[in-house]
Amino acid sequence: SKFYCGDLLRHGQTLTNFVNGYQGPTTPMVIHSGFNEFDHVDILQKYNVQWQNFAQMSQEINQQNQPNKALQKEFYQALHRWI
Repeated sequence: SKFYCGDLLRHGQTLTNFVNGYQGPTTPMVIHSGFNEFDHVDILQKYNVQWQNFAQMSQEINQQNQPNKALQKEFYQALHRWI
C-alpha cells in the first residue's frame, strides 16, 4: 500500500500529522499535483462559454429568483460534465 497526497502546503501538513500518528508499517508516499483541488471558476467558464467574464457570470446568477440554488445547480452540472 501507499499514501497519496497532493503537493499543496496544507496537503503536506496533513500528511505529516497523519504519518506522525500512524501506527502501521512504513508506507511509501506518492506526492502528485493531480490530487490538488480544481479551479471551480475555470470549470464554470468552460461549462458556459458566455461566462468567460466572471462579473457577467455573477450578474446572470444573481438575477435568478434563488441565486444560491441556481449557482448550485449550474455548478453541479458543470462539475458532472468535467468529471
